[in-house]
Amino acid sequence: MNRVLIFLPAILLCACTASAQDPAPELPPAPSELPETVEIEASGCDYEREPLVIHFPMRTNTQDVIFELDDHYVTFQIPADCRYELRCDENTEMLNISENGQEIVSLYRGFLGVCGTGLEEKEDTLAGHPVHYGYYDGNTEWTFIGFDDLKFSIAKSGPAGHEDIIDLMLDTMYIGDYPASQGS
Repeated sequence: MNRVLIFLPAILLCACTASAQDPAPELPPAPSELPETVEIEASGCDYEREPLVIHFPMRTNTQDVIFELDDHYVTFQIPADCRYELRCDENTEMLNISENGQEIVSLYRGFLGVCGTGLEEKEDTLAGHPVHYGYYDGNTEWTFIGFDDLKFSIAKSGPAGHEDIIDLMLDTMYIGDYPASQGS
């Protein structure tokens, strides 16, 4: 069973399908009072897996998100006022990130089927993994990112103007392997 774990600095929320709708009840501590990292034990909804301990760097006004793949997990941060929702059907599992009701970016388990007309791809690395960025019709902003070795994709899903949120997500992205004894 796949799961999404959402981490707030002091609260652990776990759900097989989740939607963060409530703002944090308290203001975060001043930066000088924050530890450098926080250790969170994540056991989630998949009871066949042993708890996984993850060390997150502490930041104020953000929430930490984990999206699970087959043998890996993807962690990243989004602003505390953004929302997330896991959507599943028989063919697709995706995590949508939104702000003020507007979808910004979606993460997909698996590869995206994309149109090749007007498509230019550039290879690079992201979070230590080979990726290809997809650009359409000479646009300088990417439309999607495909992780070549993970069967994982990211696609922009909203209008321009949310680059700071997407940059935070990509800049804080970490992809980890499950310990061999915990693999699917």
